[in-house]
Amino acid sequence: MRGWARSAVSGFVCLAFLSACGGLAAREQGQDLSGFLQSLREAKQKGEVGSVEGYVYLIMPGVPTPLKNWAVHLIPLSSGLEASVASAQERFARNGRTPLSVEALGQARRPIDDYLKEMARLGHAGLILPAKTGTQEPKFTFNDVPVGRWLLMTELSSKISVLLWAHPVTVAKGDLVRQTLNDGNVWLEGLTP
Repeated sequence: MRGWARSAVSGFVCLAFLSACGGLAAREQGQDLSGFLQSLREAKQKGEVGSVEGYVYLIMPGVPTPLKNWAVHLIPLSSGLEASVASAQERFARNGRTPLSVEALGQARRPIDDYLKEMARLGHAGLILPAKTGTQEPKFTFNDVPVGRWLLMTELSSKISVLLWAHPVTVAKGDLVRQTLNDGNVWLEGLTP
């Protein structure tokens, strides 16, 4: 009975915490998100761009498994969204990386989902950059990325759980940022609905 009570309290605290994270993104959307996104468009027009590349694969349980022809996205990373992502990841780590319930995972994803909807509403959906890993090797590349902070994302669903990656990267003019995504740097894991 004690284990169940501890799990219930932990789940409640996690849900409350993740709900607060959603509030951070909502407050920022009321601020100058449009100005931030417009500054990225202007940077691209001025040729102030860099590149992001990396690989997506699983290391565990032993033999590396490449995720070929896999969807990866890069989205502009505002300070509010970055705070929400970092808070959720910190909480996940403090709980021993225990997979989140379906409800808690939905709450954790909500700030990103709401942010993407707001980007589209403001007419900046073109700044949601898609890529796929190759069919021969699991490498992705984003070219002509405006300078600034970005969030590199992908996910992997199985019958048991969903692995989510959400990694901040900083793009500088003319630079190449390398960021590999694997099961050693998962942002969150949650149970499959």
